[in-house]
Amino acid sequence: MMTRPPTPCESTPPTPMTMSALQYTAVPTVICLSAIGGGYAIWLAEGRDPFLPTISNTWDTAPGTYFSRWLVGLATGCLALLQVFIYPEAAAGRGSTKQKLCLRVSLAAILCLSVVGSICDSPNRQCKGNLYVHSFFAITWFVLYDLVMLVSYEQDLVLALLATICTTTRTTYHTRLWWVACLEWTNILLVLVWSARRVDRDLRWGFGRLQNTIWSITSDSLLKLCGVIYVSTLLVSCVMGLHAGYIPRNHRRFWFISDMWTQIPGNWLSRWAVMQGCHAGWVAHVAMFADTTSKLRKMGLVVAIVSLVGLSIVGCCDESENFPLHITGALVFFYGYDIWTVCAVLDDASSRARVTCAIVCWLCAPIHMRHIMHVPPSLLDTLAVLEWANALAIIGFMLLDGLVAHPSALAVGVVRAVPDGLEKPLL
Repeated sequence: MMTRPPTPCESTPPTPMTMSALQYTAVPTVICLSAIGGGYAIWLAEGRDPFLPTISNTWDTAPGTYFSRWLVGLATGCLALLQVFIYPEAAAGRGSTKQKLCLRVSLAAILCLSVVGSICDSPNRQCKGNLYVHSFFAITWFVLYDLVMLVSYEQDLVLALLATICTTTRTTYHTRLWWVACLEWTNILLVLVWSARRVDRDLRWGFGRLQNTIWSITSDSLLKLCGVIYVSTLLVSCVMGLHAGYIPRNHRRFWFISDMWTQIPGNWLSRWAVMQGCHAGWVAHVAMFADTTSKLRKMGLVVAIVSLVGLSIVGCCDESENFPLHITGALVFFYGYDIWTVCAVLDDASSRARVTCAIVCWLCAPIHMRHIMHVPPSLLDTLAVLEWANALAIIGFMLLDGLVAHPSALAVGVVRAVPDGLEKPLL
């Protein structure tokens, strides 16, 4: 397979961008508070009792439920990286057994939090969640993170004890009284404050060709992760939908991708997995953007990044919840990524497999007009097959472009501070 040799400009390592540990800590903190504050603002806008709902109550109805899925999915990825700042030696494969255990348990807690955002606690039509599943993961998140805070008793033991008391009292009293909600809100704030106080301030978040690395992940690995999540989500959704019997719909022989994500458990999977895959995809495509000098590729990659925003909307809001919003996200994703394939092939058409995937995308593109124009029922099976072909061609093109034709060596991670002049501060 032919690949284009890098130009002298492309082979010159760009200066890494960095930000301090405290500045990075602000990122997941602000996202978490936005999810909580945004849900509460929507609660007030709907004219409900202002004092005081639980956080989960504000995520039961639209549009609060969409914000929670999107923001919590994004925040948990950032919180996972924040643990490297808290337990750097364990993340680097060194450190004590206690540190390694704390790192693993905190990551398990954050995984539970990501599920909390995906599965709300009400079975109503705008939520389609489950109280017991939601509560299990919510309580597990608090218990595990409180445990880590207690075990890490060297500092801020008072915060850890207060958080543990809040969790214990909150889970003991199954009521929606305002003081129980206060405990939940306080518990979240204690966790965020404790995490911010425990970060190693000698470390920095870095993006680029990193040195003095504590832990990092390359853009190639993120692209592979995006691909694995993308394909496995489609396959698992098929298996669950066929087993549960909600696909195919209307006695058709085949089904559209969105048909798999309107019923439990397919909708739970899409809310979680699509957001996590998009998070990895965004970082990988930003790295591809930073690692190229071609103006055409840069323009196309901007469109590709926006298209993944559309895909995240598709995952966070299924077509039975809000059809116009869901379809808007789908059109942005399919047409946006198809536009990126045009830019990429015009810039470099040396890879036959990559060009073939692009041609499939272009040939299938017209079928998405079915959302805004009448289509005879007899054509729906054919259009569904073509939609799948477009979706699979997109991931094929993504992997061939980013891993074979134009691989990037950029990484994102945590690094030790270096002398001035050897790094480019982002903030």
